[in-house]
Order: sequence, then structure tokens, then C-alpha cells
Amino acid sequence: MQLDLMDYIEETHRIGRYSNKNRPLAIELISKRMAKHIKDNNHYFQGTISEFHDENAQKERLQMRDEMLNARRKGMHAVIRNNQLIIEGKRINITNEASKSQPENGKPNYIEPHGSNYTYHEQQHNNSENESYTRKQRYTH
Repeated sequence: MQLDLMDYIEETHRIGRYSNKNRPLAIELISKRMAKHIKDNNHYFQGTISEFHDENAQKERLQMRDEMLNARRKGMHAVIRNNQLIIEGKRINITNEASKSQPENGKPNYIEPHGSNYTYHEQQHNNSENESYTRKQRYTH
């Protein structure tokens, strides 16, 4: 496969600690189309190309993405952060069983954060205070 990727590479770096051993190279491409083209033609690279996520993680991420897009179409604020779907400041639990069968009320399974009557920013502030409190307790013993 004769292909010049220099125009499509945004960032490259090695994974792992510096040593004499071979380390994998992570390449971030500008175009998703080019990444798909490379992945589709990975037989030319003979086992040297792999995805960052395994198949299960890709399926979960695809389900989260579908839910995120549905929520955005309804005008809600929805993002995926750290492999968690967050809609309107609430973490949503998406499992294979949950996507197959909806609850009786027809709404997705919400995980209510502590103090759900607070705004998103107040919850973030409270979470940071709780984390520092647990750190203080942990180090004082």
C-alpha cells in the first residue's frame, strides 16, 4: 500500500517507558476517514495495527454515542467523559440489558448523583471538596 500519511498525522508518541525494547507507536490522525482507510487495509501491515479499544469497549462506546446523539437531538447537554455518558449533569448507566429492555417508565437508567437538586457546577464543587476531605482523612491516620 503506497500512501503518504505525512499530511494526515496530527501527533505521534511512543507508549510506555523509554528502554531498549520496542515500544508501540501511537499515531493520532487528523482525518477519521484516513484512520478508517488504514484500519480497513490493515492486512498490508501484517498485525502491526490495532485499535485503542477492544471490541467490547467499542460496542459500549457506540451505545453511549447513540444515546448521546438522541439526547442532543432533544436539546439536552450530553457528553461522554472517561467512558461515562453524562446527560444534563447526570451519569447514565448503559448496559447491554438496559439497552434491550427499557424500564417501566420508558426513561433510561439514571444514576442520581449525591445532592441531585444542585446545579452541575455545585455538584462538581462538592465532589472536589469531598475528594480533598477523603485525602485528608487518609493521610492523617
